[in-house]
Amino acid sequence: MTKEEEAFFEEFYRAYVQTLVGFAYRFLKNWDDAKEITQEAFLTALVKIDQFYASENHLGWIKAVIRKKAQNFNKVKRGRAAVTTFLDDPSLSLSAPDHYGGIDAPSAHCAELLTDQEFLLIRRIFMEGEPYREVAADLDLTEGACRKRVERILKKLREQWDGEGQKIK
Repeated sequence: MTKEEEAFFEEFYRAYVQTLVGFAYRFLKNWDDAKEITQEAFLTALVKIDQFYASENHLGWIKAVIRKKAQNFNKVKRGRAAVTTFLDDPSLSLSAPDHYGGIDAPSAHCAELLTDQEFLLIRRIFMEGEPYREVAADLDLTEGACRKRVERILKKLREQWDGEGQKIK
């Protein structure tokens, strides 16, 4: 990063950070999440400083990053809530703490649907909140392959679950 880019970035950050937190809040409805997403967007801008600095509309560039990060955050949050609801259905409870690492096993219905590997992947992503890239690295997969596996698992659950009219989004 050149000194010129560094000075520009610092000035831009000071001038717009609060405005951008407010922009993120519109999508997230939570101030802490909005601050976190805004910081992540600034980190993205820093990592991609060449693109950011060359952009004709710096504010538009970073708002697009915030919008996408907020959408992804909300998607994961909805997925986590839906999967947790599905796995925590008390009417189908099945306890097997040793087998599932100290937490309740998925419901009996879920246990029929998911393999151990599928359940552990869903647990790490949605219940423990681990980033896809870390889970993918542990499983020796690309991040894209990891995301695709999660999509397939959610599709499988979505097709089977009819609990109280709710569906996994």
